[in-house]
Amino acid sequence: LKLGEHWVASVATAGFSGDVNERANAMRVPRGPSRYTIATLVELPRLQHRRVRLTVDAEVHEYEAAMLAFANTRDFGGGMQICPDADPEDGLVDITVVAGIGRFELLRFFRLVFDGRHLAHPKVHTHRGSEVTIECESLAFWGDGEPLGPAPLRCRTVSGAIRLARAAS
Repeated sequence: LKLGEHWVASVATAGFSGDVNERANAMRVPRGPSRYTIATLVELPRLQHRRVRLTVDAEVHEYEAAMLAFANTRDFGGGMQICPDADPEDGLVDITVVAGIGRFELLRFFRLVFDGRHLAHPKVHTHRGSEVTIECESLAFWGDGEPLGPAPLRCRTVSGAIRLARAAS
């Protein structure tokens, strides 16, 4: 994934997962994958939904999204398989959107992400495409644990990679 001069090797994410990422980065302890689990529990009461317009290969989807992930590989956040079918060699971006989910439902759902079973949940939506535009107010993206900047964004595949660039407002 590429955003401006920033390359993302694995997953770009926004919404609740971005909030969790920010919290985990600020924590000194614990170290390792459990940091994301604890950050998730701390951020859960602050869960927000944001109106998102997602255009995947010219097909428009609108969501009240709690979180989004755009992936070239399947894992993020200490082993969570957010996009379990992502293949870095297929030239496509895999997208997982969690929409319209409440705090307690998200907490029950959370354990399913570690083995990819969350895809069967009715509030999880997946897409795959070569060109994606994300439009949303006040939505900041993170890539491989680092802040990338706000939407709107445009993703395009680039010979086995995904290029991410700011979309025209």
